[in-house]
Amino acid sequence: LGVRRPLPLLIFLPGLDGSGLLIWSQLEELSPFYDVRCLAMPPTDRSTYEQLAAIIAAEVAEERAARGNLSGMPVTVGGESFSGPLALLVGATYPDAADYLVVINSGSAFRRHPLLFYGSPPGPGGRGPP
Repeated sequence: LGVRRPLPLLIFLPGLDGSGLLIWSQLEELSPFYDVRCLAMPPTDRSTYEQLAAIIAAEVAEERAARGNLSGMPVTVGGESFSGPLALLVGATYPDAADYLVVINSGSAFRRHPLLFYGSPPGPGGRGPP
């Protein structure tokens, strides 16, 4: 996973594009406070959220073991956009994998934005939120 720094670990889960490129603009501000890692998912990956959550939990466990005396540092899992629900699933299914969860611009909040339903509404019968 790269060079380990004596800082809390931030595992960033990218949005819909799966590349993690969107975090680059924030790395300068985050890197003094976190050892930042990003999950990159190739476009051909068709893993389910459950499979990805298991992979993330295993990576965190491996990273904690590899950190030795740094293993007590907190781990934050941050899910951006469509990975917001993935971060929540990691926390719900593997509660020991993360000390903190951060959900950023999450698709899980889609129903709370009624203006989004004026385009191509996903609600039943195209009427917006049920």
